[in-house]
Amino acid sequence: MRRFERGLAAAALAVAALMPHAKAAESLAALSFLVGERVADPVSGGRPNQGGKSEIRPDLNGSLLVRRDHTHMAEGGDLDMIMTMYAEGGYLRADFFDTAGHVIHYHVTELAPGRRVQFTSDPAPAAPTFRLTYEGLAGGRLAVRFEIAPPGPQPSFTLFTDGTLSPSP
Repeated sequence: MRRFERGLAAAALAVAALMPHAKAAESLAALSFLVGERVADPVSGGRPNQGGKSEIRPDLNGSLLVRRDHTHMAEGGDLDMIMTMYAEGGYLRADFFDTAGHVIHYHVTELAPGRRVQFTSDPAPAAPTFRLTYEGLAGGRLAVRFEIAPPGPQPSFTLFTDGTLSPSP
């Protein structure tokens, strides 16, 4: 009987270990419209775009999504970015890093599964608030909008940049 009990306990631990991964994958399924390789449209946000590419792929057996961007800046130079999107404690979160030294920790504030997601930065005293919105468009295109609000209790966002991304040829 002890062998059976040990075997049952081991099986229960194995199932429990898989549960967080299954829940994370289920939560991340709402963001599946983001997955793919895309390039910036030549005219984006009503102005010429300098160019760039973005790739969002599942990683760690589907427990997170990783966004990698390479952007040619209008003022010259290039900027590389990485953003990880993951489920934690029943919530969708994201962490952003770039080669300019920016770090932004986000939580999802709006979600229309498979169509739209809005990330807002975690509140920090005397720091601006950032909002990043993705919206799925026809043909696998994505609309992207990045806004900033000055420090304060009621964020008043203003557009910093926006544009569209199309699937890579």
